[in-house]
Amino acid sequence: MRVFNKVAIVGVGLIGGSLALVLKKKRLAAEVLGVSRRKKSIETAKKMQAIDRGSQSLDLIKQADLVVLALPIDKILDSAEQIAKLVKPGCVVTDVGSTKKEIVNKLERFFPNYIGSHPLAGSEKKGVFFANQDLFKDSLCILTPTK
Repeated sequence: MRVFNKVAIVGVGLIGGSLALVLKKKRLAAEVLGVSRRKKSIETAKKMQAIDRGSQSLDLIKQADLVVLALPIDKILDSAEQIAKLVKPGCVVTDVGSTKKEIVNKLERFFPNYIGSHPLAGSEKKGVFFANQDLFKDSLCILTPTK
C-alpha cells in the first residue's frame, strides 16, 4: 500500500539505509530518494536497491512528501534552517536522532508538519553497507510530542 509519492532520506547510512529498504520492501513510497555527503554511500544504496535516486545535494528533497533526517544530532541541528527552505508545503519531516529535547525544540519551529521520532534499533556497525531491512523488526519507535 503506497502511503507517499516520494520519501527523501537525508543521511543514507545504517539507519537511513535500513529505513529505505523497508520503504521499498513494503512499497510505502513510489520513489525513495537518498541524500548523502558521500558519493560512495549513494552508489552503495542504489546497488542495494535501497534508493531509486540519490544526490549529494539537498535540492533533491524539494520533491518529497516525507523527509527523514537520519543524520548525527549536531548535523540535524545545523541543517534544519537550510532544509526548511527546501521542503514543499505539506511535507512531513521527522528525524531519527537519539536525543530529542534540543532537536524537537528547534525543528518544530521550522517545520509545521514535524514529528520527532526515535527508533529503538541499531547496530555497532555503521554505514549503508550494513543496512538491513529487518533492523526495525520487533523494535519500538518513540514519537515525541510537539506543539
